[in-house]
Amino acid sequence: MTQPGVFTVVFTDANNVVGQYINRLDEVIWSETSPARTLFRGFVRQIDVTPVATYGLWTITCTDISEMLDYAIPIVSDSRPAETTKNRILYFLGAYGTVSMTTSTYIGALSGIVQPAITFQRETLRTVIEKCLALEATATQAASYYLDYSYQLHVFYGSGDTAAPYALSDVP
Repeated sequence: MTQPGVFTVVFTDANNVVGQYINRLDEVIWSETSPARTLFRGFVRQIDVTPVATYGLWTITCTDISEMLDYAIPIVSDSRPAETTKNRILYFLGAYGTVSMTTSTYIGALSGIVQPAITFQRETLRTVIEKCLALEATATQAASYYLDYSYQLHVFYGSGDTAAPYALSDVP
């Protein structure tokens, strides 16, 4: 859940009129109408075409929006005072996030213990979040996180919201 998910789709462009309008970094949203929900939201990363007779097979590979944590404004150097992990994460989301990631975030169950002052240097938003959560971790419990398709960061303990550790076709 902490790495960008990948979505690959192959479509047949019978008249060779659609594929030429797909570009890298185009936003892709795959949704279901009943029930209304977003199944995938991300950006086109790779486009491959295979000519077949008079038409083309287009393979589009996309990565989900959590990659925005890797490509947000870089944190060159930022000194943070002693504060709770939740406040620290909210600060970084607001100061360095590329969209409104602090609106309706779900950062629950953190200890509320004030963490020591620290300087973050040469970091991405993802590595800062991971370092903040590592400071919060205990010997027996560490928090997990993910960025959902509405740009809301979820931070939680336990395994209830985490993805299965293997793909359905993998053998553990």
